[in-house]
Amino acid sequence: MIIVASCRGSGKALGQHLLNTEDNEHVRVADIRGFLSEDVIGAMKEAEAIRKGTKCQKHLFSVSFNPPHEAEVTDKTFKAAISRMEESLGLSNQPRVLIYHTKEGRTHCHVAYSLIDAKTMTAKPMKFFKRKLNSLSKDLFIEHDWTLPEGYIRKEHRDPRRFTLAEWQQSKRMGIHTRDLKAIIQERYSGSDNRRAFAASLEEIGMKLAKGDRRGHVIVTHEGEVLSVTRYTNKKAKEVRAKLGDPNDPKDYARPLPSVDQAKAQFAKELTETFQRYLDENQQKTEKRIRPLTQKRQAMTQAHRKERANLKHKQQTRWNEECRQRSQRLNTGWRGMLDRITGQRARTKKHNEREAYLALKRDQAQAQDLRAAQAADRHALQIQIKDARAQSVRERLEVHKKLYRLRKGELEPDRMKSPRMPGMDTERSTMKGKARAAFNTANHPANHLNAPPKTPEQHMREYLDRRAQEQAQDNQPNKGPSLGR
Repeated sequence: MIIVASCRGSGKALGQHLLNTEDNEHVRVADIRGFLSEDVIGAMKEAEAIRKGTKCQKHLFSVSFNPPHEAEVTDKTFKAAISRMEESLGLSNQPRVLIYHTKEGRTHCHVAYSLIDAKTMTAKPMKFFKRKLNSLSKDLFIEHDWTLPEGYIRKEHRDPRRFTLAEWQQSKRMGIHTRDLKAIIQERYSGSDNRRAFAASLEEIGMKLAKGDRRGHVIVTHEGEVLSVTRYTNKKAKEVRAKLGDPNDPKDYARPLPSVDQAKAQFAKELTETFQRYLDENQQKTEKRIRPLTQKRQAMTQAHRKERANLKHKQQTRWNEECRQRSQRLNTGWRGMLDRITGQRARTKKHNEREAYLALKRDQAQAQDLRAAQAADRHALQIQIKDARAQSVRERLEVHKKLYRLRKGELEPDRMKSPRMPGMDTERSTMKGKARAAFNTANHPANHLNAPPKTPEQHMREYLDRRAQEQAQDNQPNKGPSLGR
């Protein structure tokens, strides 16, 4: 499994992230060790209070364990990996919080440690922790017979679409997944030879190449987001500068790059009411397609949470009853004293402990089976959601390409087909079907055979009407072009 770790401060923000139920479907607090508080926020506040007695600024060590999508990982596997990580980094005796998150049908684990030793009031040094965790991650992939990522075999084969938390939040505001956004930009970058070609390629999909305030090259979207070219193309700044030139040097190109503010001003000028209508219609179409799947996902999440709560309540009730039965096996009074003398009490306690251990394992297995069944249901829904997202991305690119051609004068506004709203095709086909049925009914031979015969007066009236129409057409002046003599 892939292990990601970082030293950080702000225990309150970390606690809110660990308990986030908006982005995560299920949040399960598994263990709180070494803290007086019994809840996550209280533990983070306690770690912050201890930190104030030292000069340490980043007193928390946050680790996430992310298994492959196709793997079914149990709590036992997670805890074994955590134990090996603690032994490697010397965190076995440090206070920690262990939490499981379930997101998009996949379970991952978060562990937050306090690096402050309360006895010595010093922080634990975390030397070369990334290298150690990388080695542990490779060992876990090999031991569990999981497919090893290409990036672990050769560094240059790493997935170029990987993203950080800031990039994920940025793409979330744009309404597109980060992997899809990076794939689009990298495809445009690899297909461009120079800066002019790359800028024109970005224009087709509603983006502009600009000069950043701190970075060399940035991409500005019509939503106002500023994207780093080096991060989204997964290239080094030196490689980007060699291909796109120095944005601060006017000698590279006759037409200098606009600044971020100038690019945003150009978008505001270009996005007229017509353009904005096309974008709004496409956004409404995307939302209407995703809405049923979102509602289904929310209903499934609520149902799964209810199932877990019911199972937990039933297990707790059964556990309390079994504890009461086990406690009744221990005699009191004179019989209890006699059991102590004969050793019967010790044998009974040992039997109770063994029975309680088996009951705990039984409850854990039942909970794990329920989570596995729920993950299978959620995985089937996630496939539909991914297909809908991919279709939305394709339609989004198509709309921006048409808008680009419209701005360049390559496409007339009247000929540009506006994205059809959901239900428009169904309504249009229904109207066509009704018209076709009415036409077939009126012109069906059986209807003519069953119609009553016309009288001679009706035939004469129809003949006179046709003659009057023909004479009126002949008397009209010819409006066509004169042919000359």
